[in-house]
Amino acid sequence: MATLNPKIVGWANYYSRQNSSEVFNRLDHLLWLKLWPWATRRHPTKSHAWVKERYWPMRGRRRWVFGLRDGTALARHAATTIDEHVKVKGDASFFDGNVVSWASRLGRHPELPKSKAKLLKRQQGRCARCGLFFTDMHEVLESDHCQPRSLGGKDGIQNRDLLHRHCHDQKTATDGSNRRRTREVPVTRAKQSAAEEPGEANVSRPVL
Repeated sequence: MATLNPKIVGWANYYSRQNSSEVFNRLDHLLWLKLWPWATRRHPTKSHAWVKERYWPMRGRRRWVFGLRDGTALARHAATTIDEHVKVKGDASFFDGNVVSWASRLGRHPELPKSKAKLLKRQQGRCARCGLFFTDMHEVLESDHCQPRSLGGKDGIQNRDLLHRHCHDQKTATDGSNRRRTREVPVTRAKQSAAEEPGEANVSRPVL
């Protein structure tokens, strides 16, 4: 398992930029053709049903997933997401104004901050909340903390997502950061008032 999984994942990712779904399914079948005789030879006195349950147990809704008792499972070629490469048109230019498209492809653009360009490439040009593509720079692209800083989140790019403005507003309203801030404000004001008024009412007096 430790030897096969890295090879399967690496090979499948390498060819995931092409329409390889049929080939991936074929390779998974060829692997099964090798593993089934190995499993039956290892337990010659056991029935095929026992061998199937021992090495290919049900995992959720998936059947015939080769795995071990410790929970590790054999990687599947067909589980790799196919993301076909999109060719750039011959008349396209890096400075044609399509900032979002170029930043999503390359992860950089002189008209966009480096952090936002990297996030666009990481998210493949999509909003992290609604999943829709960013169309152009007229849309407001806001960098949001996945875990709010008020709740202990870090400020690095690993803890950031790029969102539409309205998606950012929706997330902020539900992620608990606003409630944390509203709890902190009255306490701060109470401390300020206690410092200003140590126990007696302030009375305006003329300066003599």
